[in-house]
Amino acid sequence: MTGAQAQVAQQPWFTQLFQHAQKTPNQTFICDSRTGIEATFTEFLYEVLAHGARLKETLSQDIQARLYDPNEEVFIGLLAGAGFEYVVLLFAIYSIGGISVPMRAHVHSEEARYFLGACNAVLLTSSQEAAEHGESLSTSLGIDLFTFSPSPATEYANAQFTLMHESSKDPSKTPYNPTRGFALLYTSGTTGPPKGALYTCNSLVLGTQSYLDRLSLSITDTWLHQMPAHWKGGFDFILAAAYAGACLEFCSSVFSPTWF
Repeated sequence: MTGAQAQVAQQPWFTQLFQHAQKTPNQTFICDSRTGIEATFTEFLYEVLAHGARLKETLSQDIQARLYDPNEEVFIGLLAGAGFEYVVLLFAIYSIGGISVPMRAHVHSEEARYFLGACNAVLLTSSQEAAEHGESLSTSLGIDLFTFSPSPATEYANAQFTLMHESSKDPSKTPYNPTRGFALLYTSGTTGPPKGALYTCNSLVLGTQSYLDRLSLSITDTWLHQMPAHWKGGFDFILAAAYAGACLEFCSSVFSPTWF
C-alpha cells in the first residue's frame, strides 16, 4: 500500500469487500456502540489492508517465508471484544495468509497459554481496549504483541482500490490457498479441555453462502450483533454481514429491552 492507493487481492472475502466499497462506498458497514466508531466499507477495507501490511512487517523473514509455503500454518492470536477493531484484525490476519486464533479480551493467562501454545502461535494481536492485558500476556507468555492503531482519516478519505488480476504475481501478496486455515476457534470445553476447530478459507465461504440463503441478508439490512466474537455463532454473523454487505451493529455494551 502507498498512501491512499491500495491493491485488493482477487479472492473470496476481499472480492466481496471490494465490490461493496465500489458500489456503496459511503454505506456504513460497522457501528460499534462501545467505541462510537462508525465505518464505511471504504474505511474498513483500507484499515484491513493497512493493518495487514503493518502486521507482516512485524514478522521475521522466516515467518514471512512460512506464509508463502502451502505446507505451513502460521497462527496469530486475536485478543479483542466484538467490534470494529476485532473485525479489522481478523481480516488483516487473513490478508497476509495467517490463521486467526480469536480469544475474549480478558482471557485468563493460563487459557491464553493453552490456546496459543497448542498451535504454536507466532504473534498476539489486540484491540486498543485490550492492549494493557495484551502487554501482560505478551510478557508472561514470551510472545510479541501487535496492537491496533487507527490510520489517519486523511489517508482513507480519498482511498482508491484496485482489484488485482488473478494471474498477477505480486511478491508482497501471499498466494491464496482455499484449503489453508482462516481461523482456529476453540470449543467451550464443557466435556473436557477446549478443542480447537480449524476452519479453512473455502469451508467458511461455502458455509457463509449457505447461511445467507437461509438468512436472506442484504445490503439494506442491519444485523444487531450482541454475541461474543470468539464463539462460532458470533463469528458466523460477522462473516455473513461482511459477505452480504449488510450493516453490522455491535451492541452488546448497550443492549437492553429499552434500547432495543
